[in-house]
Amino acid sequence: MPVIYVPVSQNADPREMDGYQSPLMREGRKATCCGPKRKRVGMALEKQQVTVRELRESTGSYYVFYIYTQYIRIMIEGLEKLLAAGKDNALLRFGLGKAYLDGQHFAIAADHLAHCVAFDPAYTAAWKLLGKARQGAGDADGAREAWTRGIAAAQAHGDRQAEKEMTVFLKRLG
Repeated sequence: MPVIYVPVSQNADPREMDGYQSPLMREGRKATCCGPKRKRVGMALEKQQVTVRELRESTGSYYVFYIYTQYIRIMIEGLEKLLAAGKDNALLRFGLGKAYLDGQHFAIAADHLAHCVAFDPAYTAAWKLLGKARQGAGDADGAREAWTRGIAAAQAHGDRQAEKEMTVFLKRLG
């Protein structure tokens, strides 16, 4: 069976939610269906957009939503415990930012990724995700700034792939 998940509302804070599945059950909402070619939950190689109704008809259940959202929740809880224990560093902040971004919590992701690039301004992957998080939160100017600074960091360290990706993101942003 394919792993299927949908993003939770960006207004919901997963640290305060009892469970993720309830806001996901509305008809017509877009869901992401990860095909059978995957390495683990959430690491899909192929994705396609389907509606919640199509998803229910194809799987007969919403249980698969719960699997992925619980995976994100467990990962976030573990990383938050490390942060609370005082092990604050760029890699931890990057992991938290990526996890929150995967859960569609753009504002929280942007906050963690901003801390990450404050620790290590040469962390080009963090600049890239910071731009995506800010764009998802509706801050186009913040996304533009993050990608511009990320391109500069990538050029300074010879990271051509990250430079190309962020250049494309900037062009799409307009």
